Amino acid sequence: IIAATNRNLEDEVKAGRFRQDLFYRLSVVRLHLPSLRERSDDLPLLVQHFLDHGQYNPLNNVPKIRGLTREAMAALQTYPWPGNVRELVNVIERAVSFSDGPTLELSDLPDYLRSARPPSNTTGRASTNTGQVRKVASRTTGGNPVVSMDPNAPAPTPPEELLAEGVTFKDAKERWVASFERDYILQLLRRNNGNISHAARAADIDRKYFRKLMKKYDIEAAGIDEVDDE
Repeated sequence: IIAATNRNLEDEVKAGRFRQDLFYRLSVVRLHLPSLRERSDDLPLLVQHFLDHGQYNPLNNVPKIRGLTREAMAALQTYPWPGNVRELVNVIERAVSFSDGPTLELSDLPDYLRSARPPSNTTGRASTNTGQVRKVASRTTGGNPVVSMDPNAPAPTPPEELLAEGVTFKDAKERWVASFERDYILQLLRRNNGNISHAARAADIDRKYFRKLMKKYDIEAAGIDEVDDE
């Protein structure tokens, strides 16, 4: 039996919303797959896979799509993907249907995605996750990015050194994202008195992935206020 869920089943068992006996019957080998917004580097491979193997609109007589322009791929990697992989599949199918081929252009993508904002009528859990993502903005003070939880905070502004001549878009993005992730993790830990489980829950990401980010940026919870980890 292969079972998949977007919930933390251990928390669901504690809350009485999932049967404990069923949980232990299913829990033989557990694999955590981060959401699409947490692995934007995988997007080019996923997109190419869907282009190569997807069954798209047989009535559309456009040439076979070979790939995307840099602008189109940048838009895909900027978007937070509240609908996860299923939303990506739908976006690719729509783009192929409207494309004149053989390369997907930025203009082939939905308007909401080109502006890096999810559609306003998104419902269910995806909408909740999107709201949490929107609450995370960053601003630059004295050249150092500072994470803000204020939903009205200004849009992220890259430090001047990332806009210098010779810094590619990919390098600038990687450095900016890394700086943001580190500051975001630190602020969440401070807000939760060093409690990793509570901080991961507030970020709506798996606890193991949260710890992986801490290790990546050499962050120790023990040095952040009181530690009351579960």
